[in-house]
Amino acid sequence: MMAGSLEMFGKTSNSLGYVYIGHHPHHPIINTLIANVKLGSLARMEQIVCHIAKLQQESGHYVELQLLHNCFNNDIIKLLCKLPTLLGSLKYLGLGYNGITANGIVTLLSNFIPINGIKTRNPNGTFKKMIPCKLCRLTLGGNKIGNEGAFLLAQFLESPNCHLVSLDIYGCGFTEVGRQALTTANLKRKNPVQFDFTSIYCDTSDDDSSDKEDSDEEHGDKEDGTKENMDVSEETHLFCDTSDEGDSDNNISDYDDNEMF
Repeated sequence: MMAGSLEMFGKTSNSLGYVYIGHHPHHPIINTLIANVKLGSLARMEQIVCHIAKLQQESGHYVELQLLHNCFNNDIIKLLCKLPTLLGSLKYLGLGYNGITANGIVTLLSNFIPINGIKTRNPNGTFKKMIPCKLCRLTLGGNKIGNEGAFLLAQFLESPNCHLVSLDIYGCGFTEVGRQALTTANLKRKNPVQFDFTSIYCDTSDDDSSDKEDSDEEHGDKEDGTKENMDVSEETHLFCDTSDEGDSDNNISDYDDNEMF
């Protein structure tokens, strides 16, 4: 990592993270603010995210914000939406495995596009001002957003305010209908987004065990060969802890220079 300011916080599995400000490890001429946050308390999360927003305003840097495995449901989206300047500075937003639903997707995307062609109103009745979106990568894997969430993301993909390069949507609970909506929207883009429908965190035990079962039947020892694969629980794949992924080089996507900045 290039020289810069590194601020660490938390030493337990419920409180881990860092904030780095300086030259981007993969783009040495670009200044950036990189944050990886995992906290056990939403109040503490709000404190840290507000701190990150303040640092961003002071530095004017783009932000890469990793908030995986916090499980704060849609509250984490509401927290980010309180900080429109931070939202508008994000290049990467990692929200995987937070319990976010389709309602959370509505809340997030309503900052960037009119949902179903209708602008969202503020509590005072005025229309919400759309934020110019700079997101290159959005990670939503492991959140059960369903087909409704997929349709909303499809609307976002068709918007001129969408500049995504990569969209991680593995294990999001939508069917082939939702997947087709995303694919159709993506085909309309001048620069198609790279989808990630699968992941090392996504459960593939059903497919693996099925293949193993067919193979063992052919060899006549199905009972001995398939049980171990069938016993692998879904939780082992879906909820493995990534709290040790603090190394920023592992958490930062390799963007093409022209695409990211």
